[in-house]
Amino acid sequence: MLFRTDSSSTTPASDSAVTPSDDHRHLLWARGYLYTSIDVAPPHPWWRSQELGGRTLHHDPRLGFAVACRGRSFVALLGIAVDIADWTTDLGGIAAKLLSRRRRSRDRMIEALDFVCGRYIVIDGRGSNVWVQSDATGMRPVHYSEKADAFSSHAHLLAEVTGAPRHPVFPDPNELFARHRTYALPGNLTPWDTVRTLTPNTDMHVPTKRVRRFYPRVEMARRDPLEVIDHLGPILESQLELLSRDHRLLISLTAGLDSRTTTAVSRSVADRATYFCYEFPEVRQGRTGKKSRDSDVSRELADKLGLDFRRVPMPYRYPEEPLLSITRANASLYSHPALGLSHLESGLDGYLHIRSNHYGIARRWYSVLGKVRTPVGPREMARVLTELHGDGEPFVEEFGRFHDLVDFGATEGLCDQHELLYWEHRMGTWIGCFLAESDVAYETYTVVNARHIYEWMMSVKAKLRRNGAVQRGLITAYWPEAMDFPVNGKLKDRFPQRA
Repeated sequence: MLFRTDSSSTTPASDSAVTPSDDHRHLLWARGYLYTSIDVAPPHPWWRSQELGGRTLHHDPRLGFAVACRGRSFVALLGIAVDIADWTTDLGGIAAKLLSRRRRSRDRMIEALDFVCGRYIVIDGRGSNVWVQSDATGMRPVHYSEKADAFSSHAHLLAEVTGAPRHPVFPDPNELFARHRTYALPGNLTPWDTVRTLTPNTDMHVPTKRVRRFYPRVEMARRDPLEVIDHLGPILESQLELLSRDHRLLISLTAGLDSRTTTAVSRSVADRATYFCYEFPEVRQGRTGKKSRDSDVSRELADKLGLDFRRVPMPYRYPEEPLLSITRANASLYSHPALGLSHLESGLDGYLHIRSNHYGIARRWYSVLGKVRTPVGPREMARVLTELHGDGEPFVEEFGRFHDLVDFGATEGLCDQHELLYWEHRMGTWIGCFLAESDVAYETYTVVNARHIYEWMMSVKAKLRRNGAVQRGLITAYWPEAMDFPVNGKLKDRFPQRA
C-alpha cells in the first residue's frame, strides 16, 4: 500500500501573542515546551497544543513547529533550524527530508541531522513508538522524567508536572560554584530528583527510557587548518544571509575571539544587523577590568567597522520579586538574573539573537587544568568539572552513572574525549540554562551548532585548536581589520592564508 507524505508547519508567533501580566508570570517558561502523556493543561493559555505519537506537545507559539507524516511514521521539529546541506530554513521541508531518510533507517535520518544547524528538538516515531533528541549541543534542552512519560524544555516545569522533589545531594547548582568552581551539576542531574537532562549526541527511546549514543560514529579525520577555514567560512556566512531574510539579527560583540569570529563572517549582512555588548554598572562607574575592556573594545571595533552598535545596560545584579523567582524558575543554573529584564527594557525587541558561545568546543578548554588523564573516566570528569577544586565521591559516583548511561567509553580512540566532554556536558547541561535567561526577550541562534561544523573544527591538530587558528583565519579571510584590536587584552596574529 502506498502512502503520501504530508508536511505541515506553523509560523512562529510574534511576542504580541503573549499576554503580559503585572506579576511577570507571562515570562515563566518563555519559549518552552512540554511533551507528555499526562493529562495536564498547558502552562499558559496562549501555548499551542497538538497530538504527536500518542502524546501531547504543548509549546510556546513563538517557536516554529513542523511535522512530516507518511502512514504512521512521522518526524517533527520544534524551534529554529537551517539545513546547511540543502540551504533552507523551511522547517516543513527539513522535516520531510528527515522523514524520507528515516524510512530507510533512523541512522540515515540522524546522519542528515548532522547538517541541521540551529536550536530545536526532534521527535520522531511510528505510532506511539517515539524517540526524542535535542540539537547538536542541547541549546533547546530536553529534560526527561525517570518516573513519568514527560519531557520539557525547563527542568523546574517538569518537576512541577511530575511532582519531583529536590535532589537530596545536589539541590542547587549555584551553591556549588563557591565551594567547587563547578559550572554545572555532575552527570546529567538537575536540581530535582528523577528529572534528568538528555545530553547531546544521544537520543531516547520514549517507551523504554533507553538512552542511545549515535555520535561520533567513526574516528575523526585530521585536516589542514586552511582547508577547514575554506570549508567552514561559506557555511557560517551563508546561514546569516539566509536568516537575515526573515529576521532582524542582533549579534553579540565582546573583546573575545568567539564573538569577533561571528562578527567577521557577518560582514555581508552587517548593514542589516545590529551589534551590542552589555554595559555593567562598574563600566558606568568608570572602574577598569574585563567588563570595561569588553565595553571599550567592542565600541571601538564597531566604530572601525561601521556597525550599528548598541549598549544594553545591566542596571543591577538581581531583579526584584516577583521577577527574581520567575527568572530562577526558568534557569536553575543562572549566570546573571538581570539579563532578561535588561533585554526587555533595551528596546531591541523582535530580534533573533546571534550568540558565539560554542566555538570553545574545539579550543581544548580543559588543557589549562594541568595534566589531563585519558581515557576520560568518571574521576577525570569530576576533576575537570570542579576545576581542580575537588573530585569527591558524590561527583565521581554521579559521573559513573552518566559515563555508563551515555556509553562514553565507546568514544575512546574516535576523538579527543576532553573536547567531547566539554561539548556534551559543559555545553549540553549549562548552555540551555544560560539561554533561558534571555528567552524572555528573544530567540537565540548560533552559526556553529551542527555536528558537521564541530567535526571540522575539531579536525585541526591540537596546538592550532588551542591558539584559535581556525577562528583567526576566518577573521583574517572575512574581515581582517577586526584583527587590529586586542582579543581579551592581547593582540593576536592574523592566521596566514594561501598566497
